[in-house]
Amino acid sequence: MSTKQVLSVIALLASYGLATPAPFPARGNHHAPEGFKPGSGFRPSGAVPSVPTSTPDPVTPDPASNPLQPAASGTPGKGNSTGGGPTLPAGYKKIVFQDDFSRQKAGALPDSAKWKFDLGTSYPGGAANWGTQEIQTYTKDPKNIGITSSGTLAITPIKSGESWTSSRIETTAAQDFKCPEGGKLRMEASIKVPASDPATQAGIWPAFWSMGSSFRENTAHCGVIDGGPCNEKTGISSSAEFPRGQFVKVACEVDRSAGGSFQQEKLVWYVNDKPTQTVTGQQIGDATYWNNLARTPKMILLNVAIGGEFPDAKAGTKTPNAQTVGGEKSMMEVKYVAVYST
Repeated sequence: MSTKQVLSVIALLASYGLATPAPFPARGNHHAPEGFKPGSGFRPSGAVPSVPTSTPDPVTPDPASNPLQPAASGTPGKGNSTGGGPTLPAGYKKIVFQDDFSRQKAGALPDSAKWKFDLGTSYPGGAANWGTQEIQTYTKDPKNIGITSSGTLAITPIKSGESWTSSRIETTAAQDFKCPEGGKLRMEASIKVPASDPATQAGIWPAFWSMGSSFRENTAHCGVIDGGPCNEKTGISSSAEFPRGQFVKVACEVDRSAGGSFQQEKLVWYVNDKPTQTVTGQQIGDATYWNNLARTPKMILLNVAIGGEFPDAKAGTKTPNAQTVGGEKSMMEVKYVAVYST
């Protein structure tokens, strides 16, 4: 997919910069629209994509039928040994999607009913290097991804000579979600990135983000709400600390509760429940742009990319470099991912 093919991009959650504190949010998107600048209210051109005629209604899951109960064999994770798990936020009534990784056995891959792997260096028939010139090859190798003994999901980039491998997963089509008209939707995760020497992190690009699920059907224009922690700063951004070496709750809320015009709707980003950034439809000023960003079905993605246009822009030079390390010093841990709706 070329840079002209994505209609809506706003950085979502948090950042993992080359210095501390890191700028927030960092990850503009895998396929930033041409001409988009931080805070610019970019006005794209192009045809309006077709919007799926229906999307699954959010449902409140039955705890007794939780598909993520630990497997009968193997070593299960240690519950929420890293802290609390997902909790329905105040004002929200429905759990649209939830994956608490502590409910899976250590060494397992992500639940295939909820997640699918993106493999190689592009979508089938898509732009090379995922459209951003990142250099890693995505795999489903347990060295790159799996449930830890602490009950978290770890995505670990591995360096081998000049080559890198890593992992990227996205929610399955059965898990697609969108913000209800007149309501709110909250995307949330608990994420930890290592307290590593920033000099060793050039080009390391971990991310929790959301993309229009219509991209699965190769629709040209799909809304992207993109996230971190990450190593660059393209997108509408502000500044907030993202602590390293500890789990941080990051979230983005799509708020359509005002009703009426898209101009009254807004996106609000949070770090540990503290609002850090708000963007309104009025600020964007383009109904098509906003529709694709805030009103269409979405999927969630988790990945750790290496190098590419955005970390290069942040570093001011080509990344990764000779000092960049892989392994545990550059992995991303995720305690849970959840989507809530009013």
